[in-house]
Amino acid sequence: MKSGRKLLGVIFDMDGVLCDSEPFICEAARRMFSETYGLNVREEDSCRRPSTRPWPKAAHAH
Repeated sequence: MKSGRKLLGVIFDMDGVLCDSEPFICEAARRMFSETYGLNVREEDSCRRPSTRPWPKAAHAH
């Protein structure tokens, strides 16, 4: 739907201040590993704080 108004900006919330998006990112990553590499990454192995997320370790462990 076109409103006729010009878009003046876009806000990217990369650290979760505006919205807690971590659960969605975790789910997307688990699906990617499953669909792309056939790897089953468990939620408890993948969803931690961004600075400690063990994606490579979890991917190679299964």
